[in-house]
Parts: sequence; structure tokens; C-alpha cells
Amino acid sequence: MNKPPDGTHWFGTDDLGRDLFVRTWKGAQASLFVGVAAALIDLVIGIVYGGIMGYYGGKVDEIMNRFAEILYAIPYLLIVILLLVVMEPSLGTIIVAMCMTGWINMAWIVRGQIM
Repeated sequence: MNKPPDGTHWFGTDDLGRDLFVRTWKGAQASLFVGVAAALIDLVIGIVYGGIMGYYGGKVDEIMNRFAEILYAIPYLLIVILLLVVMEPSLGTIIVAMCMTGWINMAWIVRGQIM
């Protein structure tokens, strides 16, 4: 209990004798999973949506761009709160909340490149 860092416990232990290094890596594992999953989903949605906007142009581009601007105007924290009310709190809910507006910047970049 409350051991300082040594060769066995790199970050030491807490007051219950748990290894702080292992606990830190378990927390990082969840954060990395959410970050990588959300980034991959954003990438796929952004490339497809931006590709359609840039390729077809005209009215299709205008309508899709207005929809993206409306979503972009909604604050991220409001989306998270609303999703936590509707869905159960989990990593999946956080990933969905991050993906709801995260793809928009990627879509605009892809749209500009295609045009």
C-alpha cells in the first residue's frame, strides 16, 4: 500500500495496493479505442459525403452543404448531453457523439479537393 515507484511498480501503488501503471494503461486503452474508432468513422463518412458533394456539385452540393453547416452549428456538448439522455452511457455513445459532427471538416476538405 502506497509504495513509491520501483522496479516492480513503475508508478508506485495507491492506498489499496493497486499498481498505478496498469491502471493508467487501462484508462489509456479506453481513450485510444474511442479516439481511433471515431477517427476512422469520421474518415469514411467524410470522404463519402465530401466526394458526393464535390463530384455532383450544383443543387446537390448546396443541399448537402447546408445540412453539414446546420450540424456544424450545433455545440458538441449539447449533442453529448442529448445522446446521454436518449442512449445509455457507454463508449459507443461517446463514439456516436464524436462522429455526429466530426466528419464535417473532412467532408469539406474532400469536397474542395474534388472540385
